[in-house]
Amino acid sequence: AKFTALKGTSSVQAKIDASRGWQPSRLWAKENTSYAYMTTGTWKVAREGDDLSPDGDAEGKGRLVGILLDDYQLSEPFDLGASGKWTAPQEGHLFLRCQDGWCDLADNKGTVTVKWKLAE
Repeated sequence: AKFTALKGTSSVQAKIDASRGWQPSRLWAKENTSYAYMTTGTWKVAREGDDLSPDGDAEGKGRLVGILLDDYQLSEPFDLGASGKWTAPQEGHLFLRCQDGWCDLADNKGTVTVKWKLAE
């Protein structure tokens, strides 16, 4: 995936699959820059589970989470959720995933689309 540093009113979007680990958001985040994001879609964290928004359930399963990768160094994971604003603590490639145990991803279903733009 090609990562883009946003300028002006440009935006990027990516589909995030609940059954996969870290996936590219297509956003190259700049340190101390604020971004607005919104999601569409739902996913499940169990084969017979309920549809969840990227806000997840009461325990945090199914929540949209992110991580930054810069110069082969990973940041600590951080919570995002279905929509909001996020300020990058450092620069890097933003990767996203559905919060669930690494050994529990295989039974997850669904995708969400995440759209990023510069926050106003």
